[in-house]
Amino acid sequence: MKGNGAVQYAIMEFIKQRNPDQLIWSPVKTKTVNPVTGRITNPEGRKEVYEIFAIKSLFPLYVSVKANEWIRRDIYDRDYVSKGYPAIPVNMTTSSNSVEKKKLLQNIRSI
Repeated sequence: MKGNGAVQYAIMEFIKQRNPDQLIWSPVKTKTVNPVTGRITNPEGRKEVYEIFAIKSLFPLYVSVKANEWIRRDIYDRDYVSKGYPAIPVNMTTSSNSVEKKKLLQNIRSI
């Protein structure tokens, strides 16, 4: 497996094995040039790829109260909902509509 798919697969396997309380990642912030192809990496593009992956595959099992930081749902329900953050609808799953999940996530992050 190559590219982003390998990283996403590794994240999912890590979650299955370790069930971590939180996930934090930091996308590359500087542009680099691939010495073989001469292509320039786009750090903003990579950041967007991981955001889309997280919304589709992790949310609402993991919830993000700010970019690049995701906490396990039970922790969010326990520590954040009581502080006024919106509750995740009980019928929302990882396979729910991504547009609706993205709207809810934006609402959560705006608090």
